[in-house]
Amino acid sequence: MAKYEKIGNYPIYFNRQYFLVYAGGQRELTEKDQKSWNKTLALPGILKEKEQAKLGYQNNPHAIPVSGMDLLSFIKELNFIPLFDKFFEQTGVVTLTELAAYEAIKSKTFNDKIK
Repeated sequence: MAKYEKIGNYPIYFNRQYFLVYAGGQRELTEKDQKSWNKTLALPGILKEKEQAKLGYQNNPHAIPVSGMDLLSFIKELNFIPLFDKFFEQTGVVTLTELAAYEAIKSKTFNDKIK
């Protein structure tokens, strides 16, 4: 059985990938992924949403991919309250409301990958 810890009503599985989203935040994508994302920006409303959904959160510059273990440690370290997506169990999306929390997580996540 997979290990998890509950935050409110939601289980956070240690080895699952989750996505932290902040509306004003942006991370660098590979050139290919950025081109794919940029193509969707010119599309109208619903078509834009559908094309971005096809790309997934892993290719969304406003989402930071993190493991469940990292998500739990960020929640505890930074003492922020996560806003879980309406379909969190399917999407794994957590919205951040504070820029400071987003920047701290972004910095820690990508600095750790460089080491």
